[in-house]
Amino acid sequence: GYLILQSDQVKGFTETNLAWLSIIAQQISNVFHNARLYHDEMRQRSEAQTLRSITDLVTLTLDLDQLIEHLLAYLNNILEYDRVLLLLADDDYVEVVACWSITESKTVVGKRLKRTQPSVLDELDRRGEPMISAHASSDPLLTGWDIVERKEAWLGTPLVAQNATIGYL
Repeated sequence: GYLILQSDQVKGFTETNLAWLSIIAQQISNVFHNARLYHDEMRQRSEAQTLRSITDLVTLTLDLDQLIEHLLAYLNNILEYDRVLLLLADDDYVEVVACWSITESKTVVGKRLKRTQPSVLDELDRRGEPMISAHASSDPLLTGWDIVERKEAWLGTPLVAQNATIGYL
């Protein structure tokens, strides 16, 4: 960052002022740097705690619906989002098995959609890893999905078990 001082007086600052400003600027820089480090450490601790909680939940919960609900809630502690869908793959279809949204009901849960070519799911399968669409409202891979709101940003990942895609988040 920058620290800028101004004066209405002509030659309002001296070499001594410059020396003091240099010392003060270094101290302020250290304070901001330490604050950022502290913030990053707290965020990482929170994320680690959330991941531990997820692990505990998976080992303690046998009810799949309850497990999914808790996993989506924990996910929101790590990633900030407005809506999340959990889709499970079944041959040429995907089914919405869970939905969490700040603005809508879970009316999409249970919907089955036929996979079309090309789609964002094909791209996720091809990459085998998460992908981002920064301009989702104009992304051709996201057209034709009545369950996918046309948001400005979109993040998705395949769910892979034993080298096979079983679903998408």
